[in-house]
Amino acid sequence: MKRILFCVLVFAVTSLGQEVKDPVKEAARKLEKQIRDDNYKDLKAASEELLTLSKEINDEVEKSDKNKMSARIFEKLDRLDKVARKIRDKAKGP
Repeated sequence: MKRILFCVLVFAVTSLGQEVKDPVKEAARKLEKQIRDDNYKDLKAASEELLTLSKEINDEVEKSDKNKMSARIFEKLDRLDKVARKIRDKAKGP
């Protein structure tokens, strides 16, 4: 009997020292962390795409003549602009 009371007393004392976690706040924290992680992954993928596009544009410009430009350059420039905007939005945060 003394052992049971001692165990209950120890459990009560140790549980008083611990902070009770709010499940709603924990879920909100986890969701926010997941959103930040997803945002970072999207940002990283967009920056890789931006790098690829800039290399492709550079290659197209070097292939073109000074008197004429390829229409593909303008298509890639439009895509580059969209990706740059996406990166800017992602860098600002969720």
